[in-house]
Amino acid sequence: MSAPAIAPRASSTAWNGIGLLELMGRHGGFIAAHACLANPDANFCLVPEVPFPIEGEGGLLWALERRLEARRHAVLVVAEGAARDVLQGPGAPRDASGKLRLRGGLRRRGPMGLAAPPEGNCGASA
Repeated sequence: MSAPAIAPRASSTAWNGIGLLELMGRHGGFIAAHACLANPDANFCLVPEVPFPIEGEGGLLWALERRLEARRHAVLVVAEGAARDVLQGPGAPRDASGKLRLRGGLRRRGPMGLAAPPEGNCGASA
């Protein structure tokens, strides 16, 4: 059974259960958006393109509380880049296109997108 099929069942079997499904999408949430369109059990769809407040009236936690009060369960579909602005802060480094830089990972690329070796080290031992 797939994760999108399990999340609604698991969340509805527990009192105030929350099913959380994180999907690929650091910079774009089209996979999460399409999953929500394809599955009517998803109650919240969080994508990087749409900023949202976490707290306060009208925020995610406020809406989640209202959902739990009404139905006693909820399913959230989250693209992995959703709320990155909130989590990293307003001064987080951005690339030339304005997208947030990812922490860690490879910064330099060699031929065909492969990681370039560190300078002064060709990978061979003497």
